[in-house]
This record gives sequence, C-alpha cells and structure tokens, in this order.
Amino acid sequence: LSRLVVAAEALAAPPGHGKNSGGPFHKVKQQIQKMIFQLQDEQKQEQEHKDWCDHEVTNTKQKEEEFTKRETKLDNALDELTANIELLDTEVADHNTNVKDLNADIAELKADRAEDSKENAIDIKDAQEAQTAIANAQHVLTDFYKGSGEVAKEDWEFLQELPAEPDTWDASYTGTNGGSSQILGMLESIASDFAQMEIQARVAESTNQKEFDATLEDLEVNKANHEEKARLKTNKLDSLQKKVSAKSEQLDNVKDQLYAADEYHKSLRPACYGDSETYEEVQPLFEARQQARDTEINMLRDAQKILDEAFNK
Repeated sequence: LSRLVVAAEALAAPPGHGKNSGGPFHKVKQQIQKMIFQLQDEQKQEQEHKDWCDHEVTNTKQKEEEFTKRETKLDNALDELTANIELLDTEVADHNTNVKDLNADIAELKADRAEDSKENAIDIKDAQEAQTAIANAQHVLTDFYKGSGEVAKEDWEFLQELPAEPDTWDASYTGTNGGSSQILGMLESIASDFAQMEIQARVAESTNQKEFDATLEDLEVNKANHEEKARLKTNKLDSLQKKVSAKSEQLDNVKDQLYAADEYHKSLRPACYGDSETYEEVQPLFEARQQARDTEINMLRDAQKILDEAFNK
C-alpha cells in the first residue's frame, strides 16, 4: 500500500507536454513497473537466501546429528572398554594373588617334606644303629653262652676244642640255668622291633614322598594355570588400553567437529532464523512474506492494467 501511495503522489506531478510525454499516467506506470521489478528482485534475493539457509542449516543439522551419534557411540564403547579393563585388572590381580599363595603353599610343602624326610632318615638311622648294636650284643652273648655250654654249639664249632682245664679249677662253670635263652630272646624281640621301626620309617618315607610329589604336581599345575591366565589377560589388557587410546583420540576429534558444527549453526541464526527459535518456524514466515509480495505485485499489475485502459480510451 505504501508503494501505491507513492504512485498516487506521482499523479500530482505536472503533466508532460505533447504526445511523447505518454500522457498524465506515463510516470505513474513507470513507477509502478519499477516497484514490480523491485518486488520481484526482493523475492528472488530472499528465495536465494532462503535456499542457501535451507542448504546450510540442513547440512549443519545433519553434521550435528551425525557427530552426536558418533560421540554417543564412542562414549558407550569407551564405557564398555573401561568396564572390561576394570574386570580384567581385578582378574589379573586375583590370578597373581593365587600364584603368590600357591608359591607360599609350595614352599611350605617342601619345608614340611624336608623336615619329614629328615625325621624319617633319623628314625631309619637310629633303627639301623640299634639293630647293629643288638646284633653285636647277641653275637657276644651267644659266643659266651656257647662256651659255657648253656647254648648248643654248631657242628662246626666242635672242631675247635678248648685246652684241658688247669689243675686249680675245682669245677666247671655251669651257666645261669636258662637265663641265656631269656636274654637272647629279649634281644631278638628288641631287634625285631627296631627292624619293624626301620621298615615303617622307610614305608612312611616312600608314601610321604609319593603324596608330596602328587600334591606338588597339583600345586605346580594350578600355579602354571594362574600364571598363564594372568599372562593372557595382561596381554588383553594391553590391547584394550591401546583401543582406549585410539577411541579417546577419535572421541576428541568428533567433539572438536561437533563443536565446530554447533558454532557454525549459531552463526547462521542471525541470518537464517531471525526471531524464530527453531528453523521449522522460519518456513511459514517466509511463505507469508512471499505471498504478500505476490499479492502486492498482482495489485500493482492490476493498477497498471487500469491505467492502460484509461490511457487508451
């Protein structure tokens, strides 16, 4: 309407002289056409600007969404990696603790075995020395009692006769009347006990050694198992740490890109959003402005047509 007022004011201008002036409405028609061109140019420029804003805002939003998704995905991946690392750390620590405990058990087992073996060796030695001492005593007593006649000699012993008794002997020694068999029997029983003790000590040593070997083997296998698991999980930890470093670097890069996209989006607001909060609100306002221009252009053209018809009459 303001543009039509301008056109109306042109009607008050002094009329031109002659037919070349185009009549009293010539300047008005020129002004109207000029306004139509101006409106069309504004419409074109705003459309181009709107197209540019549509392209920039749409691409920027897509980048923001893409970078946000990648950021979330990387955050989740890092959370999962961190949880796995914490779990592996705990498991490796448990394996190392088990290895330490097993080493202590092995050391204690070996110490106990050494002490037990030492005691068995002492028992065997004591039993052997006792048997030797008893055998010597038996030999001495047997010889004595054979000489006294209390113990029968072997056939081969009769070949070695004693010389005739001296004249000073009044009578021969008659022995202890059965005491020899009692003493020799006691020595034989004691010797049997020591022999049994030696056997038991040897059996105990052999049995304990077998039990020791089996237990030690179990402990060593268990220890090796924990050591191998600790080694494998430590290697996996190293691999996960490298992944964390790589993912963290990727995340930093994505955050930088997201920040740049956000900043660029903010810079678009003055030119593309106007007073609107969201870009979706911009479209109906743009369409309303374009429609208003179309309406004004149509009105101006109608005015042109009226003036043309009036001029041609």
